[in-house]
Amino acid sequence: MKVVNTVGAVLLEYGRRDNKVYVTLGMRKPVNGGDLGYSRLFFRAGRGWAANFKHLTPTTHLHYVIPPFKLVIPFKPCVGLIRNNPFTGAICGPAIRLNTERALDIWVMLLAPSTTRPSITLSKHMLSVVENDASVTSTLGDRDGVLSCSLSAHGEGFRRASLSIERIIDTGFSMTFGSEKISLKEEIVSAEPGGVVDAEWVPVSGPGEPVVFIAHSMPSYRAVAELIQLFGYTVKRRALQGPGIVEINHLIIGDGEHAKYRITLTVEKTMRTLKDEAEMKITWKT
Repeated sequence: MKVVNTVGAVLLEYGRRDNKVYVTLGMRKPVNGGDLGYSRLFFRAGRGWAANFKHLTPTTHLHYVIPPFKLVIPFKPCVGLIRNNPFTGAICGPAIRLNTERALDIWVMLLAPSTTRPSITLSKHMLSVVENDASVTSTLGDRDGVLSCSLSAHGEGFRRASLSIERIIDTGFSMTFGSEKISLKEEIVSAEPGGVVDAEWVPVSGPGEPVVFIAHSMPSYRAVAELIQLFGYTVKRRALQGPGIVEINHLIIGDGEHAKYRITLTVEKTMRTLKDEAEMKITWKT
């Protein structure tokens, strides 16, 4: 387990047992209770820097008053996506908010990997585009937690057919960000007329080991950069482009049920594009 501690709290002890993570914090001042829920960290760099936490689910009130604070966080898989241009990210996981008096609250978020195979649910198991001399189909299935795909591009009158997945994390609306939505489209497979191609897509199960992120309710740019560096990437302020991850254009922290997935079959013709779509849901088995 790794810990990113960006606040003045003293980390006295941490560990995992019985499918829970235990964190003991020492602080100079008492707190006025706290709450536990499945939460999100959202950040965006545009004209300025903005980042904050919020709970996504109903919370459980915690009666913390005098330090040290012994926190217990359930071990649930995280979901997260970060991308450049502009530097934006949404990371979801179980978290405890400590209500500090006359100061920014402190959040302790767990970014946990899944230790089991996922279950993939599809709204349709076949996508098709049929028009004139073109007949393009794609079959979809869950093969023990892996999305299996077959693309058959028969006929003529089109240039290319492809199958893609769009990840969407949408945590609502806020006064700080407006729409809290981030998405990323990934092409799985493509074929020219006459081609038949098989492919597989594997959901991201989360970080290699659990990560505990301790930050104020509005984390600084430096705090978020420190968290991303823990995954092996560098965050820098780039000339003309603004801040972002140096080595890659996007980082997928984990897949799961707090993200939405859209699978699209696209057939590119000379003057237009034809599509068929299916929705996908990913649930990690317990």
